[in-house]
Amino acid sequence: MPEVRPPEGVVTIVFTDIVGSTTIRDKLVHEHGEIEGDRRYRAEVLDLHNDRIRPILERRHGFEVKTNGDSFMATFLTPTDAIACCAEIQRSFQSDPVPTEKGPLSVRIGMHTGQPTCFRSGAGWDYDGHAVNIAARVTAVP
Repeated sequence: MPEVRPPEGVVTIVFTDIVGSTTIRDKLVHEHGEIEGDRRYRAEVLDLHNDRIRPILERRHGFEVKTNGDSFMATFLTPTDAIACCAEIQRSFQSDPVPTEKGPLSVRIGMHTGQPTCFRSGAGWDYDGHAVNIAARVTAVP
């Protein structure tokens, strides 16, 4: 099976992040201990989040660059695909909420279009550059 190559050139970079994930995990760890709390966080929050986002990324032609904790980094050839993906993610969590002790799971999303450098890393493909930094900063805005 041929390797799927990431989009290169001008791309739209998307980062997602679970809102309040540290608080949710900390509460589970406090109540159940580190090992069991981490296991519950993965089973009750993170796996549900990841299983929800991955098919939407695929359906909307996104390239999953990596996950880091509770966040995804993905790239798209067109801003239209990125926007459609982000809107579908938000609609999905709104119409079929994932309950947590802090209320329904909420996902923050940031994006930016630019021309980052695409390169091979030890873990696969990655991107670097100003456009990546801006997309990450947009995600961090409350």
